Amino acid sequence: MTQSRLLALQSTVMAITTTLGRAVAWLTVVLVLVTFTVVLLRYGFQWSHMALQEAIVYLHCIVFLLALAWTADADQHVRVDIFYRRFTVRQKAWINCLGSLVFLLPFSLFLLWVTWPFFQSAWAIKEASGEAGGLPWVYWLKGLLPLAAASLVMQAIGQVLGNLGRLLAEVEA
Repeated sequence: MTQSRLLALQSTVMAITTTLGRAVAWLTVVLVLVTFTVVLLRYGFQWSHMALQEAIVYLHCIVFLLALAWTADADQHVRVDIFYRRFTVRQKAWINCLGSLVFLLPFSLFLLWVTWPFFQSAWAIKEASGEAGGLPWVYWLKGLLPLAAASLVMQAIGQVLGNLGRLLAEVEA
């Protein structure tokens, strides 16, 4: 595969990741509003509603799980870059490519493998909240786990393709 095709494929993967991440990021505004409402109702009116409280947990899960790949794409993940920041573009491409192949991709595939049965069993029984008045969509929430893992697999593949494209660009130059 040529360098331009690798970078085009990476660009497509990253566009999906970015679109999902930006859409999910707006849920943080909803999260703040729901949290404010719960606090206002509880302390201002001595009234609480379990579904609203669980909605906060649901929103947290949605935001954090579906923004994982976007965070990695934006290079905002945790990294000890004492040495990395001094590396050349070529060295960074090698590090990123190997890191994605050795760490991110295997971890993401393992996460997908481990969470899929967890989601399937929740879906089979249409698992709902154990709390009276809670939300009935726990099985949907558990479906976010394999979805997050799949988005990380796509991200890892995109990072490998992009870094291979950068390395090939230097070889072709």
